[in-house]
Order: sequence, then C-alpha cells, then structure tokens
Amino acid sequence: MDVLPLPKKIYDQCKAAGITNIGLHWSGGGGDACLYASLSDCVGDTYHQPRGIAAWDTLREEIENWAYNESDYCGAGDGTEYGDDVVYDLVNHKVTTRSWFHKPHYDPAITNVMEIQDG
Repeated sequence: MDVLPLPKKIYDQCKAAGITNIGLHWSGGGGDACLYASLSDCVGDTYHQPRGIAAWDTLREEIENWAYNESDYCGAGDGTEYGDDVVYDLVNHKVTTRSWFHKPHYDPAITNVMEIQDG
C-alpha cells in the first residue's frame, strides 16, 4: 500500500490538539473501499481514543475526506474481506503499515454413502 504524505495543515492541527497518532484503517473486498480514521493521544494505542471531543471529531472527518479523495484504494474483490492499516506516529515521525485479509477455512471433507429414496 502506498503511504500518502501527511498534509502539514493536518499535522499542525493534530499536534495542537494533542494527538500523537493518526490511523487510517482501510477495508474492501466487495467492491467498495471503506475508511475509518482513528486518533489517539497515546503512543502505540490507535484503537482506544476518546469520542465526542468536537475538535477531534472535526479532525477525524477532515482526515477521512483527505485520505479518501487522495488515495486510489478501490476495495475491489471477490467478496473476501481485506484491508490495510496505516498509522502515522506524530511523535517519532514514522509511518507503520500493515495488511490483513480473511481467507476461507475448510473443515476436512466427510464422505458418506448416498441414499436414494424410493418414490
């Protein structure tokens, strides 16, 4: 996955709000790309962020709009879910990426004698 350069305006707004991590959590597989942006004030903790803070909610929406409009993430596929996480560490100026996917799991096949009903 290509990593988008973080716009300085968003970086500055996040730093001023005390945000240390921005997570872009992409998912797809059925034809549509979905995106959720997470914000955190704890290094390494991108999934447990406060909710309902107006400034953070506004930033989250701005980040999602920016990333969705700038990315070419398409979400196409055969219905098998997959995704990519991109986490911008604003403290250490690092970006971490990770891909994930679901795959079918098959139990061992069971073969029985086929019965045919009279009738």
